[in-house]
This record gives sequence, C-alpha cells and structure tokens, in this order.
Amino acid sequence: MKRIELQSADNRNLALRLLSWIVHAFRPLHLTELQHAIAIDDLEPEDRLVSQDSLTPQDILVDVCAGIVRVDEESGMVRLIHYTTQKYFEENSSDHFPRAHHDIGVRCMKYLSLDVFGEGYCPTDKLYERRLEENPLLDYAVKNGMNHTCEGNEQGAQDAALGLLLDDVKLSSSSQVLLVGRYKYQKYSQAFPKKKFNGVHFTAYLGIKDIMIKLLSENSTINPDARDDYGQTPLWWAAYRGHTAVVEALLATGKVEPDAKDRYGRTPLWWAAYGGHTAVVELLRPYKRP
Repeated sequence: MKRIELQSADNRNLALRLLSWIVHAFRPLHLTELQHAIAIDDLEPEDRLVSQDSLTPQDILVDVCAGIVRVDEESGMVRLIHYTTQKYFEENSSDHFPRAHHDIGVRCMKYLSLDVFGEGYCPTDKLYERRLEENPLLDYAVKNGMNHTCEGNEQGAQDAALGLLLDDVKLSSSSQVLLVGRYKYQKYSQAFPKKKFNGVHFTAYLGIKDIMIKLLSENSTINPDARDDYGQTPLWWAAYRGHTAVVEALLATGKVEPDAKDRYGRTPLWWAAYGGHTAVVELLRPYKRP
C-alpha cells in the first residue's frame, strides 16, 4: 500500500477504486466487469452507455496496483495476488475503503439506470445476449447492486436504488437479467414476467428488507400485493426464495393475501415448503385456509 500511496493522485485514486471493487465484491469479477465498473465514475450526464473508448487498459489497472493484483490468463478474473493480501484488506477495510459498499451500490444503480437500458427488456435471444456482451457489468449490478446499498446503509445509496425500482421500463431490463436462466433454448430469454414484475417484486426476489420497507412507506401508490404476469405476488417471491425478513415485512403491512394462488394454483406456503424454507413456513402456516 505504501507504493500505491506514493503514486500520483490520479493513479492512487484509480488503484483504490479498483481494489475496493476486488475486495468487497460478492463474487470474483472479470476484467471487463471491472473496466466497466471503473468507467462509471467518469461518465458524463449525456452518456447513454459505457463506451469502449472509456475503458482503462488492463496493463494500467495492474500497474497502478503495484503488484498486488493479477489477471488470471485462462478465466480473465482479477484477483489479489495472495490470500494474505485479502486478509489484510478485510482487517483494514474501514481505513482504506470507509464507504466501499455505499460507493459500489451507487455505481451499480447508475449503471443500471443508463439510457442504453431505456428500451426495457430485450425481445429476442440474440438481442439479450448482445446486451450482456456489450454491458459486462450488467449481471453483477442486477444481482448484487442493491445488496451493496444495504451493506452501506446510507441514504444516498438507498435513494439511488429507489430511483431504479420506480422506473418500470429500465427495471424490466434488470428483471430479465435477474430471472432468465443460463440454460439456452429457443426464446429462453422471454421466460420471465415481462410487464407486471415491478419494483416491489424485484425487491422481494432479492430479499432486501430495508429497501422493501422504504419502497412501501414512501410510495403510497405501490400495491404490496400486486400480481405479476404469472399471478405471483411479492409475498410469493419472498416465500419462494426463502427470505424470512421480507415475508415478515409484507405480512406486517396487513395488505397482502397470504394464501394467494399463482396461475398454477400454488400458494406462497406451498413454495416455501417445497423449497425447505422452514422459518417462512412457520410464518405462513397460520394463514393457511382450511
């Protein structure tokens, strides 16, 4: 770290941003994901996407980190050079990266809110695959960005998350990535609820209680019992995924039907039991109709 601190201010800042992502990401990140992550900070208001010209070359990213990161030649994943380095950062994270999760969460929300996603979900497999290829950080930002906002536990990050959750069109782009599986078959990219899967469903799927409470408390027009295209409510998604805290929060509103059936006639309790989510089953069992 001493060698990093001795660099120019720009190089030092770049190194710390990169290391913050590597140390605090919830999974290892590919070089292209990190290049897009770093580029987010330099976007102008009129930029609708992260362009190739804005990406920092691999050799610069490695050099500014003074030998403590490497890019795996086979996988392209960027890692710290040794496990002791990871341990050091885990023990000293608050000194070097005091707002890491907040900053990463805000950057993820900014990425997902880019105008390139303003057309909503992709209507074909080809367009969907192209979107993922051209926007490498999309998958990580969708599946982990809001968890970072909660880890950071700061108003700014949560407000950024709400901004995305209330934009139904851009959210449909994120929802497609969140829900579509990796197994490819004809029209596989269309196997998700397209039009009625909104912010409250998205939050329930991810299991983020704080965002759910904030979303419902600050937006009186949102229906906590809304059904998506498949007849699935936010409670259904939370139960299906085993998110006990979100199930509790939704039940506490007094505005949801605990035993509501999806289009196949199955209830949140049925799915919680099927998934082995015992705590959720115990919460929902008293609401089961005789």
